[in-house]
Amino acid sequence: MAPIRKTLVGLGLTEVASLGASGNFIFCAPGADIAHLERQVTDAVGAEAIVRTRQELAVIVADNPYLGQPGANLFLARGPIEKTRSVFREAFGPEGVPPVPSGATVYFVWPTRFPGRKAVVNFERELGVVGTMRTSRVIVRVLEMMNS
Repeated sequence: MAPIRKTLVGLGLTEVASLGASGNFIFCAPGADIAHLERQVTDAVGAEAIVRTRQELAVIVADNPYLGQPGANLFLARGPIEKTRSVFREAFGPEGVPPVPSGATVYFVWPTRFPGRKAVVNFERELGVVGTMRTSRVIVRVLEMMNS
């Protein structure tokens, strides 16, 4: 994680820290344009960067309907288009515990499958949006780090 940390510092970000080898970095960038920052980091590290502010992450944790379960969150680069959202909601139907899409976040309990299928759902392919998945426990820990 040290090379990525060094890259982020080189972009002018301060107080850069990581949560182990999870790929989660916490940093300060007061007043930064988030979309521009995501592009800068993506270009610098060569992988899609998805940035959430402390306030956004606090809302995501507070709104998580599956907090305390073997849940996870999928952070999307952008919210999926409505057509994809409706197909997504219908595909999971009433069987089992359905994923809950909310803006550019999807809350779900692992493993999530389409009814009648054995394979685990590839959310990014189904929604047509790049994303990154983290367990609810990791997200809570990241928020704790941001608040300390």
